[in-house]
Amino acid sequence: MERTVRIRWAVWAALLCLILAPAAAGAAGSSALDRAAQELASQLNQQLPLSGRVIKVSDNLFWEQRTRVNLPFSSPLRDALATALARYGARVSLQEIGPEPLVMTGDYEIFRSDVTITVEIRRMGESASKALAMARTHLDMKSLPRAWFRPEFSRIAKTLIRYLDENYHGVEKFAVEIELPKPGLPGQPPLVLGRYLKKHLEEAVASSLWFIPKGAEEGGRASDILPAVLETTYSQVGNGYLINLQIKNQKGAVMTAAQLSVDRKDIPKDLLEPLNEKGLAVAVVYRQPGLGGVPTSHPAAQAVVSSLRESLAGHGVKVMEATGSTAGASIVVYVGLSAGKSRTYNGLIAFTATARFEVRDVKSGRVIATLSRSGRLVGPGGAYGSTAILTKLANDLGAKGGKALVGPILGRT
Repeated sequence: MERTVRIRWAVWAALLCLILAPAAAGAAGSSALDRAAQELASQLNQQLPLSGRVIKVSDNLFWEQRTRVNLPFSSPLRDALATALARYGARVSLQEIGPEPLVMTGDYEIFRSDVTITVEIRRMGESASKALAMARTHLDMKSLPRAWFRPEFSRIAKTLIRYLDENYHGVEKFAVEIELPKPGLPGQPPLVLGRYLKKHLEEAVASSLWFIPKGAEEGGRASDILPAVLETTYSQVGNGYLINLQIKNQKGAVMTAAQLSVDRKDIPKDLLEPLNEKGLAVAVVYRQPGLGGVPTSHPAAQAVVSSLRESLAGHGVKVMEATGSTAGASIVVYVGLSAGKSRTYNGLIAFTATARFEVRDVKSGRVIATLSRSGRLVGPGGAYGSTAILTKLANDLGAKGGKALVGPILGRT
């Protein structure tokens, strides 16, 4: 396993506040930063002509040099650099473009009343990245708003993804499925914090050097991008919460990991409320699909619904009793199951099934999410064998569907 980064969020917050000199805010800070960005762009252009080049510039790729914390300063720095690069004819993108895309990365070091900014333009190749140009400049802290350098909890996901990037020592890129963060210790209830983290992790992964959100891998080098899962847990330990992240490949091996300790007082209070929201009730309804659809009366149809309900309830979703009515539900999950079978060369029967799920918000009528899960099992023929195998397959598909739908349901807002 990759080494795990540990950092006390509150300690660095206090340290950064102590070393900052009083700062002016607003236009003066922006003007000083614009001049610094122009100087950096000029230095880069002398080493690597920028005209016509497409460069990824994301605020997630700029961090405080010692802590690797993504401070609010990263955002205005990114904007100023994007403008400065464009003046030299570069095209600024939020995505990597081409087989060997160009990416700008950087850090800023705070010492007394001075901020040293260092940036690089790197070529991200298939086997390694290479620095093509580097630039450095200094800024007086007195010309910048103090708030730019105060850690914000809303940027915690950017910091965590930065740690995962730094702890990854492979060369492959991964398309990451982000699971809903959950408690890491037995007996601790799921919190709204999990839904909050998932939303911000999805945004932060889009700016990662090595990982992209699942579904964004089409085009470019899609065949070279491997599937992976990001698992996140949060555990109350003493007066704070310990957040653990792991990215695992298809075989379950940990590719990279990170850890962050956050004081309770630094987390917004509403995020520490239990996840079961008052008034949120989910109804599960079976809707027989067309060709190949499994009838409502079939045990497999009942199995996929039952398994889906249990899986959702096990992840903190309030599921209504199975009355067949959607009255009182805030969310309705429509599920259907289609199946087929064929004989194998050795006389067994190969059963295939696909469960389709549609999540709909009752009040607005909006479809929140749609997805399907497919599976295959081989077994003996005969009426009893067919029913038993198809039911087992439906159970598995319902569990997988429930796991995948927790995030969209809880993150519906």
